[in-house]
Amino acid sequence: TNDQYKWAKIQADWLVKQLGGKGRIYRMDAIKGAPASDVRAKAFEDVLAQNPGIKTIAHDYGMWDEGKGKQIMTQWLATDSNYDGVLCQDGNAVGILEAIETAKLPYPKAITSDEYIQYLKKWKSINDAHPDNPLHAIIVENPPSIGALAMKIGVRLVQGDTLKDGALASDPSDPGHKNALFYNPTVVITNDNMEQYYEKYKNADDSAYIDTDMTDDLVNTYFK
Repeated sequence: TNDQYKWAKIQADWLVKQLGGKGRIYRMDAIKGAPASDVRAKAFEDVLAQNPGIKTIAHDYGMWDEGKGKQIMTQWLATDSNYDGVLCQDGNAVGILEAIETAKLPYPKAITSDEYIQYLKKWKSINDAHPDNPLHAIIVENPPSIGALAMKIGVRLVQGDTLKDGALASDPSDPGHKNALFYNPTVVITNDNMEQYYEKYKNADDSAYIDTDMTDDLVNTYFK
């Protein structure tokens, strides 16, 4: 399974750094009660608790849906457009940016999330239109090919290979058992490397994801 806590913490830490440890933010999680969303929310909350200068002015659930994200952000902006950043889960960021554009308001100082190619392309188009004031955004991979990695690990186990000591950990959704293998995010995209990833994925479908090749070398890292 992807380590959703690390996925979210990377982004929250980055947002805090971009805002210099202070500012007013909107926060949009996904689905209350969904394990991945709840684990990510815990990471967000832990980082925000350590940074009291960051004030959450509104919090809602975007359902991993850009249309819902746009609707919520539109309502927020109509109430209070004095904000600095957006801390959100994937599936929402494109809708959030569209709401900002519809309201004819400046982009935030920083926005997290979304590993969709659509988001990468939108980010690039915003920066191309505003070269002197680029959008500060971040993408952290949450690869759909995690299923392929699971299959490769399963085959190795059936063949009699043995996992490394300590490889198994407790998933937050089942803390009483050490029965999970975590995959740590390896791709983090910011303005420092956005252009190179755009060139790599510019011809991909908008609905595709930033993804990592689940190589045999990666599989080997889990085994003795």
